Amino acid sequence: MKAKKLYPDLWVKKWNEPLAFLEAFATGNYLILGGCRDFAKEILSRDPSWKWLGERVDDFGSLVEEKMRKKVQKWIWRSYFGVGALSNRLCSTEMTAKWLMDRYVNELKNLFDKRYKDALDIQKVYVLGLEEFHAVAATTAWDIDSVEESGELYHIGGEV
Repeated sequence: MKAKKLYPDLWVKKWNEPLAFLEAFATGNYLILGGCRDFAKEILSRDPSWKWLGERVDDFGSLVEEKMRKKVQKWIWRSYFGVGALSNRLCSTEMTAKWLMDRYVNELKNLFDKRYKDALDIQKVYVLGLEEFHAVAATTAWDIDSVEESGELYHIGGEV
């Protein structure tokens, strides 16, 4: 839990107002995004059932950050009416930062929970060309048979 103590203390020095902190997150401030990723790695690596995700936070972090940045204005608007967990934590930047870090981990987990509409089905994700630096991920939208014949198709769980 080093990250949950360290980063909010640093962020309080830079952003005095919780709303300014959330606006910086919405614009993609790398200090906040990096801190959230470090916290997610730390928390998920301790839980055996989520350890695999803790090792891949950087792979899926950009998806989570994009989703969260789209929701920031909604969270702020709802907090003015006392709705949601953020409404109780907007009194200080430190509490807002801790809430945001916890929210980041939850959004990351929800990315793979089938009960949510935006969940990823990793059973249907394939990777083309593992030997290349940039792997191309796709679903069944293209002709898998022709790629299988070339030997360049790999399933996330191993070769197909």
